[in-house]
Amino acid sequence: MSAPCRLCGVATDRAVETVEKQSPSGLRGGPAYEVGTCAECEGLLPAEPGAAVRAALRVLGKDEGDWRLAAEAFDKEGIDAAYVLHDAAARNGRAAQRKPWGHVEKALKADLRAAYVKVLDAKVHRAAGCGRRAPAAAPPGHGPRGCLLCGVGVSAAWRSVTTGALTRGPGLVSGHLCATCSEVHDEVGAIGATLVERAALSHAGVPWSEEMTAPGLKPWVATSLEPGEPWAWVGGFRLPEPPPTVEDLAAKVAALAAAVAALEARLP
Repeated sequence: MSAPCRLCGVATDRAVETVEKQSPSGLRGGPAYEVGTCAECEGLLPAEPGAAVRAALRVLGKDEGDWRLAAEAFDKEGIDAAYVLHDAAARNGRAAQRKPWGHVEKALKADLRAAYVKVLDAKVHRAAGCGRRAPAAAPPGHGPRGCLLCGVGVSAAWRSVTTGALTRGPGLVSGHLCATCSEVHDEVGAIGATLVERAALSHAGVPWSEEMTAPGLKPWVATSLEPGEPWAWVGGFRLPEPPPTVEDLAAKVAALAAAVAALEARLP
């Protein structure tokens, strides 16, 4: 018998059991359903310490050994890591899915990623406090002198990339992405317009939307600016104006009718 993994949601025939349905408020009742625990998630059993937090780090593709620091960061940001589990109260009884963790919403991933940046900061500060040398912010080792995306000139870590997707022309550019933009690259998975949009929106703290526009949005490497503050050339983000409602149109028609009547009244 196959059932969805209670953690990542893929189909599995391992450790399948029948459980009672649970409401979002935590009350049990209603039809029962089956869940299992796949081989990949056997080490993330809910009874183990930090299981939900370690699952959240797995969703982000990060080191689960940092789960204690991550737990502190998630708690400070008000994030309940248990919502990454397929068997969370709002999802229990759902069918299995093909992709592990495919049920985790983009907004939750963005929140987790933002909190994880604070985990990195905590690691740096704790390393410094323990007498170990903390990673120092430094410019990239070669190529353009800033992050190809945001234009920041120093970072605690750099990702070396070669791409032709950020500039015009057939040539390739060899450069670097800063630590922050690298985090966004990990989610998007490729360099291009989508990565530019997501990285800029992430920096501004604006949720991504297909309707969002940003005047002047282009990567730093496509500008002639010196390295400096990230995304300094971006004028801001805005949503398109919503279409007029029926009431708006009716008011405009009434105003036009009144104007026409006033003009007709002046005629001899």
